[in-house]
Amino acid sequence: MAIGDTRKHNRIDLIVSGRYDEGRAGGAISPGALIEKNSSGTYVVQADDGGIAEGNECIVASIDALQGKTMDDAYASGDLVPFFIPKAGDVVALRLKDGEVITTDDYLTSDGTGQVRLAVAAQSPIEGNLFVAMEALDLTSNGTFEFIKARKV
Repeated sequence: MAIGDTRKHNRIDLIVSGRYDEGRAGGAISPGALIEKNSSGTYVVQADDGGIAEGNECIVASIDALQGKTMDDAYASGDLVPFFIPKAGDVVALRLKDGEVITTDDYLTSDGTGQVRLAVAAQSPIEGNLFVAMEALDLTSNGTFEFIKARKV
């Protein structure tokens, strides 16, 4: 596990000063996924590859610990999804896309499926890079996503 203590403590919001809220899922959503509000007012997996659409907030799905849920419990369409909107400097656990090789201090951006991926070198922090990796992680032969500890830029 990349962030073993995070799984042990069942946390997505590691150090967060941003706003917490909740809303109805408009499709399947997993804790640690980047999500967005759609035109019908429900929340879905964030679909913009390479960043967040202009005018949208960076939103991260959290865990419904009050209902006994864990990092591995996904939400179905219609479920109430707790989430938070991280501020710059906040530390979170995000779903890193399978096949990625990340080193500490790499910029991370949305992959368009709710997970994060390595940002392209040409992007500056304000051109779609949402987070900075706080740990190194190699998922080239993992076969699935893993949580990665990252700081909001």
